[in-house]
Amino acid sequence: MPKSNEFREALLAIFAEAITGGDSFLELKANDLHRRVGGYPGPQSRMPVCCGVMRKEMQAGDTIIEEPPSGQGANFTIRYSLPRPQSLQPIQPRSPLPAYAADTRRRQPHHAPSVDELARARELFEQNEPRDLFYRVATELVRLVLENPSQVRLSMTEALAVLLQTWNKVYYRFHKFDAAHFKELETTLHAQEPAALTFRSRKLETFKESDFPVVLRLYTAFERVLHPVGAVKTLHLLAPGFFPLWDDKIAAAYRCRITPKVSNAECYVQFMGKVREECMRLRDTIPQEVNVVKAIDEFNYCCHAKNMDVRLKFFKGFLTRVLFSDLICREALLQRARQWPAFAPGCVGRKRAAPPLLATRD
Repeated sequence: MPKSNEFREALLAIFAEAITGGDSFLELKANDLHRRVGGYPGPQSRMPVCCGVMRKEMQAGDTIIEEPPSGQGANFTIRYSLPRPQSLQPIQPRSPLPAYAADTRRRQPHHAPSVDELARARELFEQNEPRDLFYRVATELVRLVLENPSQVRLSMTEALAVLLQTWNKVYYRFHKFDAAHFKELETTLHAQEPAALTFRSRKLETFKESDFPVVLRLYTAFERVLHPVGAVKTLHLLAPGFFPLWDDKIAAAYRCRITPKVSNAECYVQFMGKVREECMRLRDTIPQEVNVVKAIDEFNYCCHAKNMDVRLKFFKGFLTRVLFSDLICREALLQRARQWPAFAPGCVGRKRAAPPLLATRD
């Protein structure tokens, strides 16, 4: 059943599309907005809520063109003047560029990864995650469907299903991937694919506030079919360098808790902003051909989803380059590092004696 925030997100998306098209006004009927959100016509219809949201978004210069006797009905029509710079104002306090949200609920500690930690996470990911093969296959299938559709006997929905049924298998333990679900996914993809593909050539570093309405609409549409984690996996395959991946544990580590049975669209926009900041810090130290968004996801997966220790790689690289490069050989240092891995970023406050190597340094 649609909620008021879903109607508002859809309305803001319509405003953004009209402004992008150069329109100076927008005439919108309540039934058109409700159809876009879903549930109309049918028993899940919430026309009074839809009309209430439309009224609430009225500003100076807007006019009611048609109004039913009850004030709430399918033919309720408003003429909105464009542009509407204040329409996005309620979303801006939650803007993730650059401030973090004041959400103190945090299950796992998180810190921005270094280049060495990303490299270590990549090694652990390849060693412990066999499903990476399915990611690479699905990514290649999506590319072939887009670039050479005549040479591939698969649809875009079938290409996405390769990843969904392997990387989203927890969800499908309790939900059937049957013909009805496939059809629903295909319908949603057909409606949202053009907008999603506009981000395919972009990097997350280019994410800006004008993208909010489109991202909110895309995420909300896929979330209804695939739930929060599956929705993000689908968007990531369509635009791998723009949409970062998450799950419950990763979202909690970033203080963006996924809430069941409600829309997490704004929460995901927050998450995108935080990952964007990490990408900005790393962009001058990582080769251009590396997908930083995917590298950060592998780091998050190892740290938060699997609780692996990726800090040893940083310890080796930092001490070798800075402290002991002119004192001892690399092999001896690495042996000490393996014996005492707690000496690494994030272990401040642990009361341990210094290792013999450090205690006798003169």
